[in-house]
Amino acid sequence: MKNVLRRIELYRKARSNNLLAIDDFCDKVCPATEFLRFIEGMKAKKEIKLEARKHFVISCVSGMELYFKKIIIVFVNSGWVHERFLTYIKQDKVTLADIYEIEKNRISLGEIISVTYSFQNLDSINRIMSEMFGIRDFISEIKNYRLNIEEDDEDSLNIVLQEDYPDFYKKISELVELRNIIVHHMGPRRLGLNRVSEMYDNLCAFMTVADDYILGKIPIEE
Repeated sequence: MKNVLRRIELYRKARSNNLLAIDDFCDKVCPATEFLRFIEGMKAKKEIKLEARKHFVISCVSGMELYFKKIIIVFVNSGWVHERFLTYIKQDKVTLADIYEIEKNRISLGEIISVTYSFQNLDSINRIMSEMFGIRDFISEIKNYRLNIEEDDEDSLNIVLQEDYPDFYKKISELVELRNIIVHHMGPRRLGLNRVSEMYDNLCAFMTVADDYILGKIPIEE
């Protein structure tokens, strides 16, 4: 429980409660995008460009993780979860001492869950999102979900991941695996910009569609 409390405290200090979940994602990824664009646009050494690309990969995966952590906190604390989700989290044992620490630090259930479960890969995201929404398979729902946002001719979005980004699962999984190699093994020694851009495009498409789908799960009082 002590480590859980420490992670929650770090999360509280690092994030703003006023941000929406998708803002958390953008807040992490956009600065890294601008930095990468700057480095790629200058006559920098290959080693510097490689480090910028590696930093960008790490930021992308961190942004995805922050997004789903915020979604968990908001949905759990608001009571917008399927009853099946309660059965899912019963496997976690809590002692009276844990309850004392939780009350003393005014920690919400959503915060505890957000730092207890992993959101760094699509398999774990799929598992907990499916339980929270009480659906068979979150990723399957997302890949067949049609995003249709019409504001004006320039900003219109019409995306179905299965059709427009058929390799999104593979590309995001590749991005996560690459992040783990960078963090734990300092590699790779080569990383092409086109490869990074392709993984990023698939991640952005996934996040945009997922966010629209999830927003539709918020109950509206009539």
